[in-house]
Amino acid sequence: DIDGTLSSLPDFLVPFWGARTKAFRGGPELARELAKTYEIVYLTARDDSLAFETWAFLARHRFPPGAVIFDDYGFTDPEQLEQWDPKNHGKFKLAVLKSLQARGITIAAGIGNASTDGEAYVGAGVKSYLRTDKSEPGSFTFEETSELKTKLLADKVLVQSSGLSGGVRGTTGP
Repeated sequence: DIDGTLSSLPDFLVPFWGARTKAFRGGPELARELAKTYEIVYLTARDDSLAFETWAFLARHRFPPGAVIFDDYGFTDPEQLEQWDPKNHGKFKLAVLKSLQARGITIAAGIGNASTDGEAYVGAGVKSYLRTDKSEPGSFTFEETSELKTKLLADKVLVQSSGLSGGVRGTTGP
C-alpha cells in the first residue's frame, strides 16, 4: 500500500500533494532491503489518474522500482461508484492478490495501514503487516518502521543482508 503506509499523506490530499508528501521514516530504506530479495509490487486504491504523482513520490524518496497497480475507477457502470468508499478498497486489493496468485506468483507479505488491507492480505493467505495503533485480527500491527523491520526479520520475510547477491526471489507489496 502507499497512502498511510509509505506516504504520511491522508488519502483526500493525494490529488494535491501526492508527489511532494513525506515518506515515513525508514520506509524507503526498508523497501530497498526487501527489494534485494523480492520483486516489489505497489498495490494502491489510488485511481490511475494519479499515476504521475505516485511515480514521482516513489522516485523522490528512492523507493525501489516495482509494478504499481492502481484501482482504476473508470466509472463505466454505477457499481463502480462503490470504489470511492474506502471500506471497499480491500475488495479491490483481494481481487488483485488472488489474480496474481492464480498466475503462479507467490506473495511473501502485504504491508498496509487499513483494516481493509489486512482483510485482503489475510483473505489471500498472505502475511499481513499494518501501520496502525489498533489491533487487527490476523495482522501484525506497528507504528514505526523499525518495529516492522524487527518483525519481518523474526518472520524470516526479511533476511539480514550478507553482502552476497542472488537467491530466490518472491513478491512482496507495501
